[in-house]
Amino acid sequence: MLKFLLLAVIPVIIAVISVAYASRESDQVKKLTAAQAKERMDGPDPVTVVDVREPEEYDAGHIPGAVSLPVGSLSRKAAGVLPDKNTPILVYCETGERSARAASRLAGMGYTDVSDFGGLRSWSYDVVTTQQEEQNI
Repeated sequence: MLKFLLLAVIPVIIAVISVAYASRESDQVKKLTAAQAKERMDGPDPVTVVDVREPEEYDAGHIPGAVSLPVGSLSRKAAGVLPDKNTPILVYCETGERSARAASRLAGMGYTDVSDFGGLRSWSYDVVTTQQEEQNI
């Protein structure tokens, strides 16, 4: 009977711990509007803007100065692209789903100032293609 009880309780304990951990990560992520993100980008303090869409999406149009770090590559490439875990990071994607996941994951990796401002669909400011940026260099 004790084994059965333990087998029933252990998955519940694991689930509760997982939810608590995920909640802690999401509590560390600030949610911004596009206007608030733009204000931070234009402000005096440096920020790193991270586009977590796929490279083809990034090339087709992204926020000027944003770095491409696809959500699927975060675990492998974040340290190289974002070496300072205390730098303010503003994360976006197309609709806000991938950016929310990516921002939470970055917070879980120890980044201390992560903000998610959703997707380009709500962005009413400048967007450039990679080709346009290359021509301006």
